[in-house]
Amino acid sequence: DFGRAYNAQQALNAGTREGARVMALGTGDAAAVTRAAAYPLAPAEVVVASTACTAGADSFATVTTTYAFSYVTPISGVMGLFGASALTSPLSLSSKATFRCS
Repeated sequence: DFGRAYNAQQALNAGTREGARVMALGTGDAAAVTRAAAYPLAPAEVVVASTACTAGADSFATVTTTYAFSYVTPISGVMGLFGASALTSPLSLSSKATFRCS
């Protein structure tokens, strides 16, 4: 599960960067690009929030994403057997990317 969570975080980071790049260039739908680029995550489960470019020399496009990762193994229960605190499920993963607008 830790490997799956790491993979999900990396996919979320990649999708977030692509969405911010598209928004900064103004070449498409940033939310759709973000969800598509976050493969293999389910597009419907990737929540996208964005801040568009504004007029001015120092304008930035920002995309923030979140994804609810669910464990498939009972790792939380196993950790409890050894006295460790239980893991929260689903685990909320998030990513943020900012690009200078062109």
